[in-house]
Amino acid sequence: MRPLLIVKSDNFSITRQFYRRLISAVLTDNNGEETDTLELTFDDRDNAVASPKQGAILEPLYGYQETGVTSMGRFVVTRVTFAGGTRGETVNVTAEAVDFRSGIKERQSEHFDDTTLGAMLETVFSRHDIEIRVDPDLASIPIDYEARFNQSAVDFATRLAERYNAVAKPVSGGYAFVRKGKAASSLGTPLAAITVRKRDCESWSFEIEPRPRHGKVAAKWFDRDQGRVLFETVETGGEGPMLSLPHTYKTREEARRAAEAEGTDANRKTGSGSFTFAGRPELRAEADVNAEGFRPEINGLWRATSLTHEFSDRGYINNLNVEAPEQQKRGEG
Repeated sequence: MRPLLIVKSDNFSITRQFYRRLISAVLTDNNGEETDTLELTFDDRDNAVASPKQGAILEPLYGYQETGVTSMGRFVVTRVTFAGGTRGETVNVTAEAVDFRSGIKERQSEHFDDTTLGAMLETVFSRHDIEIRVDPDLASIPIDYEARFNQSAVDFATRLAERYNAVAKPVSGGYAFVRKGKAASSLGTPLAAITVRKRDCESWSFEIEPRPRHGKVAAKWFDRDQGRVLFETVETGGEGPMLSLPHTYKTREEARRAAEAEGTDANRKTGSGSFTFAGRPELRAEADVNAEGFRPEINGLWRATSLTHEFSDRGYINNLNVEAPEQQKRGEG
């Protein structure tokens, strides 16, 4: 099939020269809190490239002439650089996913009483007219008391995500707060699993090295009735020494959730790798990946951590980076 890239913009004129001078367009879809990016490189041999300026909004669509294109979301240009040397001159444009208005970065202090995690986050983000979709499993968590001290909405959500083993991330159309390792696309919509077959790959590389594991995780909390520090201990399902968290939590429930989150994360990664194959515009990071046709150590379930969609003279290709899911990935043989 014939690769096709279309770029739309509300405030920048996309001309024929834009496509003629475009050397590559690399979109990186990240999981976790890291923002998705778009990198455009142009041939500037005669210094006549009309490149997008900072603040320009771009919407790249990747696909094929025979099957159509898929929007990858909207991106705002954050940096334009000019480079040159014996191999020629280029203009390099960097854009980040359009996620929120500048006001969301303002620091504020407040507190919440007798609410839920979902309601609290919705209150914070709704002030900036931003929709946040909270994983239902997390949204119902009761909050007796929570203080926000001199934090932006983003910083506040990130801190809570660390506590509840979640990911707080801007997505196309708003913000998502979902469980780590749970596949989610724009505003939390479930992602379909990705099947990667050996026969479809241009190349692949894997390293499987077991890491130290912990059989238990202990978290401290202060019991006001007894006036002393107590420990909440959870089993991780793994083997190894106990891991003690340094922070002292306000309630037993908070300590338990922190221990569970740390136990899951500590035993999560036991291998990683990457696949390179012909571009598939429907793929997104954070989805489950099922590898088929490889050697036993590679076959099976993985989790996508980052995914690049690259359009260049090589055509349209994906580079998919993966890690073991929450269940431990062990090498065989």
